Amino acid sequence: MGFFTDLIVGVANEAINNHIEKNDREDTLWTLVYIASNEHVLSKRHTRLIAEIMVDVDSSFDAWSNENEMISIYNKIGQLEGNIFDKILSFRTDREKIKIMFTYGVLLFLAMGASDIIAPINKMNLLRIKNRFRFSKAELGDCYKVVAKVCEVDMYDLAESLESMISYSDPDIRAYMNGNKQHTGEYAKTYKSIESEPEQIKYDNEYDDSSDGQSDCKEIAMMEMIGLIKNFSSSGFYAGNEVPTNKKLNAIENYFTDPTDHMWALVDSTIFGSAKNGMAIAAKGIYFKSDWMTTSARKFLSWYELANSDEDIKISKTSRSQLTLFEGCNFDLMSSDVKPKKLRDLLVGMVNIYRKYM
Repeated sequence: MGFFTDLIVGVANEAINNHIEKNDREDTLWTLVYIASNEHVLSKRHTRLIAEIMVDVDSSFDAWSNENEMISIYNKIGQLEGNIFDKILSFRTDREKIKIMFTYGVLLFLAMGASDIIAPINKMNLLRIKNRFRFSKAELGDCYKVVAKVCEVDMYDLAESLESMISYSDPDIRAYMNGNKQHTGEYAKTYKSIESEPEQIKYDNEYDDSSDGQSDCKEIAMMEMIGLIKNFSSSGFYAGNEVPTNKKLNAIENYFTDPTDHMWALVDSTIFGSAKNGMAIAAKGIYFKSDWMTTSARKFLSWYELANSDEDIKISKTSRSQLTLFEGCNFDLMSSDVKPKKLRDLLVGMVNIYRKYM
């Protein structure tokens, strides 16, 4: 069974048909060239591997006559001042097509590894696409299923191997991040936020200073913070798309006051489940409101403030149901199913991650 057929079976029939019918090969080329980019060098070996994948995807693709197109795309990537994902994924709101692009990218990644031309930056580029669109486990499973069929390997072994390589815990990526910050800044400048895109974590000024090459470190921090949220489980705690619409609207009306911020999770601290009192954990910080019996000097604390506080978040000395978030700032969980100690541990963990990378 060929790659094209496997892709139809494993990902999305309609999406791949539309992709071919609309002749969106340029989108594929942008994606693959970006992943293969290695410190401003795109070798002939890279272009050959890209061409081979393109021929597998579309037999009408003339591999060799398009080498100049690949070089042209590569040069454009190096000149971009805006968001690179505007260019390489023009269909970014179509999740199925994004999965297809990521699948192409994984195949190229494996081909580079087999040809011994893979570098830490290649891993980083693929990781940026993976994290930029915050793939769920199910979406990643769809992609890895296709790749496993094409490569004729066990899907679970493949997934385990890829997840360890395409992650910020990978030693090559860690070494690259720690030793090559002068280079990360060059790539980071194209990694700006798009306020209209719900898939992307939105940045405030604290997250948007890429002039010193720190943008990738901030991206690591945000991804690790979100990772803690994904592993947190409790009744009354809602993460990502699981936040009920009515609760989110009530939070926006009562305490989640910044429309430019992105809510990662919501803690409902009401008896009847309205979330009119609660805590919104977001990219910029935490927004919170308790009932009238709990006094608090503020309703918002940024991650920067929390990370630079002399004291960690702790359970109040006067009430075991309250958290003291900051001097004069308290949050009560008396009416919430979320245990104060569990929420404290989550927030302290997130603050520690922020401190580590900021």
